[in-house]
Amino acid sequence: MVELASLLSQVASFSPRADDWAAPYEPMLNMIEGRTAMPSDLTDSQIDVLVVVSGVLPDALLRARVFDVLAIRSAAGSDRARWYQAEMNAVIEATLGGERWHRDRDMWDRALLVGRRGGKPMAASLDALAGALTDHALTADLSEFPGSVADLLDKHSLARDRADALAKRMRDLALSAETEAARGYRDRAARWHEVAGDPDEVSVDRLAVVTSLIAEAEGLDVGADTGSHPRSGYLYERAMKALRMIPRKRRETLGVSELTTELGRRIRAAGAATLGTMGVFESESVDLSEARDHSIEAVSGKDALEALRAFVNLTSFSSLRDERDRADQLLAEHPLQTLFSNIHFASDGE
Repeated sequence: MVELASLLSQVASFSPRADDWAAPYEPMLNMIEGRTAMPSDLTDSQIDVLVVVSGVLPDALLRARVFDVLAIRSAAGSDRARWYQAEMNAVIEATLGGERWHRDRDMWDRALLVGRRGGKPMAASLDALAGALTDHALTADLSEFPGSVADLLDKHSLARDRADALAKRMRDLALSAETEAARGYRDRAARWHEVAGDPDEVSVDRLAVVTSLIAEAEGLDVGADTGSHPRSGYLYERAMKALRMIPRKRRETLGVSELTTELGRRIRAAGAATLGTMGVFESESVDLSEARDHSIEAVSGKDALEALRAFVNLTSFSSLRDERDRADQLLAEHPLQTLFSNIHFASDGE
């Protein structure tokens, strides 16, 4: 059982690279002396164990990870397709939302890529997964990260037929979100209105972001805190960038054609005010002659390496034996730590 837990912990430790079809996982940790495990390190006997246990793992996303690794390691195309199909089914089964979505988003990202690359055999599963993600984005509240789900759909060019509904949902969520998050949802609304082919609504959403940034900056300008000028200048610059994303003709229609000039003036004023708050800090002079004499004494009569070590005050703070003894002690006192991967591979694969 301990060996199985160790094997599964290795599989769970693989760091995903959702956009890299050829090499979708990399070691969780790379060090000068070695690295943690990656799929190519698994032995044939370990792969056989994963084949046996893959279908009975209770956690859907761990099951999906194991299926993905088995597909990557499969030599035959038919076996690979079967494992990829099992991976898609496991991800569809997984519960969306909450901390699990925030932490394991890469698993959904990877599954969507698998579905898109799988062609017709994967079309039904891809539609089912895209439908689940779309429903979540349209119904979940802010705590369930509907914006991130919508971003994933957009990344994979999915849910195009629901673009209008997604744009409206993102706009509605912006009304109840906090200031910065609200801007993010307005940006998403603009993106989905763009997908829907509605440039007028795209401009309305982008102008809402501009207005929000200006309002926050103006609130800082009227405050008593002189240290707020850098922040207000930054907000004005963001507002300028967002405003320039609106076509000039649309700016005229929306009545903000002169706003770029006004924002430029405010950016310059904020910069000048920031410079006005700067000053020179001085202290009494410090006599470093004693430190100089100590340094000269420390390096005198030593070879180059020892002199350098003494000059930078480098001392030994650990040893391999101490670290190994400490690790043995921790594992003896806390055996549950063996559930997490403690296997490291040297640069030569040993």
